[in-house]
Amino acid sequence: MSGFATFGNELYSGKRSYDFVGAKKIWFIIAAVGVALSIIIPVAKGGFNLGIEFRGGSEFTVSNVKTTDATIGEKAVTDVVAGSVPRVANVAGNTMRIQTDKLTDDETLRIKQGLTTAYGVTDNEVTSTFVGPTWGADVTKQALIGLVVFVLLAALLMALYFRTWKMSLSAIAGMAVTMFITAGVYALSDFEVTPSAIIGFLTVLS
Repeated sequence: MSGFATFGNELYSGKRSYDFVGAKKIWFIIAAVGVALSIIIPVAKGGFNLGIEFRGGSEFTVSNVKTTDATIGEKAVTDVVAGSVPRVANVAGNTMRIQTDKLTDDETLRIKQGLTTAYGVTDNEVTSTFVGPTWGADVTKQALIGLVVFVLLAALLMALYFRTWKMSLSAIAGMAVTMFITAGVYALSDFEVTPSAIIGFLTVLS
């Protein structure tokens, strides 16, 4: 720990320094590789793991479950819709969330009954909703409009403040690298992309 403190003190006092600018080619190469991988990864994986708000579908919420076993929820869905691939998750304590593709009214009712029996709860403890893909699309559209406006204003203000467009361009390029790499990490880790994730993504950029 003392060695690390000494190292930090030497950096602060100027006794030790690194020529980061002199090694700019290395940083450019690293950034370029990172951006390239961030583009290749989602393409190779067939896209991002989109949430139900973007792909649309039915969602069931089961409260006060006796067990949080996901396979029980999966079986309740596949017994009604063969070949379906539901997404089952324990969202909070004894509450389960089951997401499926769009269902008919009859399928929704049968799955609700199956979940009620499987998890040992009452009818009132199982709720179902349908989420259309347009909701997530609208949120994304508004977010992208906000991003474009923010970038243009930020670029203009930096160009005026520093009295050169080069500083503004450098900052925007750095932000673009951050955007691509963050998206690449999402694709690599298979995190679910939801409207909340989009908002958080824009917060990181700002």
